[in-house]
Amino acid sequence: MANERLRSALHSAGLTIDQVSDRAGVDPKTVERWISTDRVPHRTHREAIVAMLGKPEGFLWPSTESEARTQSASAAEFVALHPSRGGIPAGTWTTLLDQASESIDLPA
Repeated sequence: MANERLRSALHSAGLTIDQVSDRAGVDPKTVERWISTDRVPHRTHREAIVAMLGKPEGFLWPSTESEARTQSASAAEFVALHPSRGGIPAGTWTTLLDQASESIDLPA
């Protein structure tokens, strides 16, 4: 079964198989297999493709949504996302400040 989502995303981005293979650092036949046989690339290659296409990994390879390693990595990286510091509930700030054991860093 072919990965039509990946094929369509590459076409929409105006990328050829050779361009994708060069940027991802793989053989063009590997990219063809990702498309024609719906093979799921290794994580580093998926990340490169996602960056190229600007599409979510779960959209391009839905089977990765249930992959335990992907889920645990996502959970480890992000607990919650807020559009700005002002969007963070006051209770969250209090909890974070109370539980800090070493330092508190806030990006500018």
